[in-house]
Amino acid sequence: MTRHKDRSSSALKSTGIAICLALLAGCSVTTPPVLRSDIGVARDFAQIDLLEPEQEQVQRLELHNSVSVALQSHGIAVLDDPNSDTVGEVAIADSPGTVGLYAGEAGKSDENARPIAQIYDSRWYESCETSRMKASLAVFDRATGALIKRSEVESITCVGDALPTDQIAELLTRELISE
Repeated sequence: MTRHKDRSSSALKSTGIAICLALLAGCSVTTPPVLRSDIGVARDFAQIDLLEPEQEQVQRLELHNSVSVALQSHGIAVLDDPNSDTVGEVAIADSPGTVGLYAGEAGKSDENARPIAQIYDSRWYESCETSRMKASLAVFDRATGALIKRSEVESITCVGDALPTDQIAELLTRELISE
């Protein structure tokens, strides 16, 4: 009889541990990235002068370095050349995950604005504070200042989680060079 109790007690403990681990794993929040792009002057480019951010802008500098690698892996030369025909820049920002983003025109109000990304409603098992991360890569024609193309990626994670900058850079680059 003792053996039966030990087995069922062990099974209950294992079940309890599995449930706790599942709940703890549920505390991590990551939404699939949302990609979008804006096309300005349609133009191919084989090289780019990617403006380097200030050293104090750690997240932006990490993203810049990852984007440089991603661009080069797709055959686009990244040069520090003020005479390059194209110039590019990366940006990164975050806001609380509970803030919704809507498309709109600068200087105009729109009561029927279209949501770009929905407000993230935390689930009961998620104990972290959420953060909405938005990163962009923009390329401009140096001579005219016209936008050639801009790609953006956005996702929601837990505040303090390390950003997957290499994956973000790859998504931004692929979206930028897509037709």
